[in-house]
Amino acid sequence: QTLSVHRHLELFFKHVHLDEASVVRLIVHIMALSGKPWHLALDRTNWKFGLCHINILMLGVIHEKTCIPLVWALLDKAGNPNAHERTDLMEQRNTILPKQPISSMSGDREFIGERWMNWLESKCIPFVLRLKGNMRVSAGSFELMDSCLIFIPFGHYDEPEILLYENPSICPKDVDVTHCR
Repeated sequence: QTLSVHRHLELFFKHVHLDEASVVRLIVHIMALSGKPWHLALDRTNWKFGLCHINILMLGVIHEKTCIPLVWALLDKAGNPNAHERTDLMEQRNTILPKQPISSMSGDREFIGERWMNWLESKCIPFVLRLKGNMRVSAGSFELMDSCLIFIPFGHYDEPEILLYENPSICPKDVDVTHCR
């Protein structure tokens, strides 16, 4: 039975070529994700396969404690992606599913950056970003805004604390993020 299904899939894909947009739409349809506001997760992974260095920036939708990859970019460099590479990935998702609402976007500390956060804010995408352990947010810079929450680790990354606001629309505006000495 399993071999038969496998063979049918092989024959199907021998003659049918799906582009990335079609695959994303198929996943969204199969998982019944359409129309519901999405919690997106941005992440990067890199490893070495023989002599080849692989560096992938990936955007996925969080569904029932699982992140389902939707779009990704192979970076032709080592290290973290810049704001332009991140926005390109988000625009790729927007092109494929332009009317899909986003309830939030989360990312790790490697995705901190003024240009990137300003872009997210300009697109009205709430975000949750972990700050580096040596960074702090100036308490004097809090103003009302409805586009971000910042996850701030204090001490060890394994045991972070989360700033909980009485009003979830409070967020640092023109954040004074400084490196602690």
